Amino acid sequence: MKIHILEGPGSGKSFVARKLGERYGIPILDLDEIFWEPNAKDFSSKADPESRDAALIAFVAQDSWIVEGAYYRWLTPCFQTADFIFVLTPPLWLRQARIIRRFIRRKIGLEPGKKETFSSLMNLMAWGKTYDGDNLLRATTLLKELGRQPVHCNGLKGITGHLEQQA
Repeated sequence: MKIHILEGPGSGKSFVARKLGERYGIPILDLDEIFWEPNAKDFSSKADPESRDAALIAFVAQDSWIVEGAYYRWLTPCFQTADFIFVLTPPLWLRQARIIRRFIRRKIGLEPGKKETFSSLMNLMAWGKTYDGDNLLRATTLLKELGRQPVHCNGLKGITGHLEQQA
């Protein structure tokens, strides 16, 4: 099974991917891990695009996988080979609350992650507000050009329900 999970920050992509990975025994790739420079302590340095693209191609060459992230421009290999492409649809207020909660949890050491500043939090929240009308719109246009139709789901229950219906 090859699954791609798409949506903006705070939508629950990582949580859903982790739960699906545990349930089905499938490896997971968080696209942030290859988009950002792996050795950087914060989110200021992007990874080399050639290295990033090579890592993606190597990962999706596996027999089964889950890829999750908010990106789209460089994901054609993933979109073309995915059995299922899911777009999560939680409301903006919930996504924003999750971004703030994650920021606080990282600041007090309850959750691992790169060093974030208040400024980076504000930038992430601003991007999250425009994501659906910009990035997601462009991603769904690309998917349409590739002949792919994503499934829109509220969260884990919607995805597992869809997967069980397809089995």
